Amino acid sequence: MTTSLLEGIRVVELATALQGPLAAQYLSDHGATVIKIEPPTGDASRFVGVYPSPGHAEQVRGSQFISANRGKLSVCLDLKTPFGHNAAATLVATADVFLTNLRQPALERLALDADTLEKRHPDLIYARATGFGPFGPDADKAMIDGAAQARGGITALSGSSVSPTPPGCMLADTSGALTLALGVLTGLTGRLLTGHAHRVDTSALGTQLYLQSWELQHAMLGGEKSTAAGAHHALLNGLYGVYQTSDEGQLFIGVFQEFGAWQRFWTFAGLPEVGEDQRWNDLAQQFTIDEATLEQLRAYATEAIAAKGTEEWTDFLAREPRIIWEQVRDFDGVFADPQNIANRHIASLNIDAHSETTPTVGNPVMVGGNPCDEYAPPPGIGDHTMDILSGVGISSAEINRHINHCHFLRSSQNVNTEGVQ
Repeated sequence: MTTSLLEGIRVVELATALQGPLAAQYLSDHGATVIKIEPPTGDASRFVGVYPSPGHAEQVRGSQFISANRGKLSVCLDLKTPFGHNAAATLVATADVFLTNLRQPALERLALDADTLEKRHPDLIYARATGFGPFGPDADKAMIDGAAQARGGITALSGSSVSPTPPGCMLADTSGALTLALGVLTGLTGRLLTGHAHRVDTSALGTQLYLQSWELQHAMLGGEKSTAAGAHHALLNGLYGVYQTSDEGQLFIGVFQEFGAWQRFWTFAGLPEVGEDQRWNDLAQQFTIDEATLEQLRAYATEAIAAKGTEEWTDFLAREPRIIWEQVRDFDGVFADPQNIANRHIASLNIDAHSETTPTVGNPVMVGGNPCDEYAPPPGIGDHTMDILSGVGISSAEINRHINHCHFLRSSQNVNTEGVQ
């Protein structure tokens, strides 16, 4: 774990895919005990992106599951049975936080909805992530990542105006997970300060809007509405974007009219007259130039950067602290980046006792200045069922009967992980 600051906080998670589980993993990384309730066949995300050695269905951990479930305790329950239903209720009664991303009708059928649990457990932080928010006509509408991105406007801002392109990551789920984790911490702090617990609701849709706070605020104040600007940003009219060099390298460059950096850039580019052009040679002008003038400035930049190789540009840019730049890196570059390694943004994980250590994405929040080198593995299906349930007073005989029941359901489903993507 990164810290033990949340040690003593008990979280019961009933969630799948990324938005809920990744939020609970954040809490686990900082010391909370997270008990993950899984159905007999396991969280469906176990079978998304299965890595080359899937093993038995009992233990399969696809890449999506691995990315969001390290360090948790897995309890396998068939919630359709009286035993499973009662065991889940018993676990929730021991928790500080109940965290879920199930839809409201399913939660009501299980008597695990907020209204029911708040009456039974007034000190419980009830934390739920939804796709589109808990109110309104689409409160119970199914969501996958791309749908929240599309509805929230981010897809329209990516790529080009002719061909909107979703960002190349599960942006809605992962950012939604961070807001849910933040909501849980806010709820826990509020309980500590006021003595009262409150429910926490976050949504993938709401988070997409929050990620665009500036762009949406600009439009709300009567400014131009942001549109897809390709390799640039619609509201930053200076030299700010991704450009290609003569050897097809790609560089992000942001340079503005301050401390002489603007003139030095254009002099190095071989176009000193552009740096002195009165249409854009102070910072205020760069941010307010009209579209036609902006297109001309960007055309100069595209031509100039394409005239030199990547190494020539990076040698120059490395000597210019007032110019913000980075090479566009692929995943290999990200994995090898010494900055990521030094800060443990890329850390280590043992998937299970029989596998070698694998790299993993580290928790981005460091408390106390000590990044985590290695994280605890994600659980196999029901690895902790006996220990956890016996610890809350359920008899071993009853637990064993239910474990056998879940084994039977799993085997009768004939879960086959080969070739699952």
